[in-house]
Amino acid sequence: EDVAATQGYRVFPIRFLLTERFDSLSRAAKLHMPVLLLHGTLDALVPLWMTERLAAEMGSRARVGLMLGAGHEDGFVVDRPRYRRLIGEFIEATRNWAGHR
Repeated sequence: EDVAATQGYRVFPIRFLLTERFDSLSRAAKLHMPVLLLHGTLDALVPLWMTERLAAEMGSRARVGLMLGAGHEDGFVVDRPRYRRLIGEFIEATRNWAGHR
């Protein structure tokens, strides 16, 4: 699914204006490392189901951290302790990941 398509920009030909595609879903299977996906529960840009679908595609490599009350880019501001804790837990959990170089 395309984020631009979910935004309801029917007046503008968004697909023709955006020249770069960021197709995370098709690239997810190619990642062979742990991934932390932080998602604001009030994100009006990227729906939660997109993050959940991306995480499902990555399987056990993905960890989803929900930022309660946060939008698309303000998770650190809304709940700094939780944001830092989620990142710290992810770093600790992946510290001994066998695939790192």
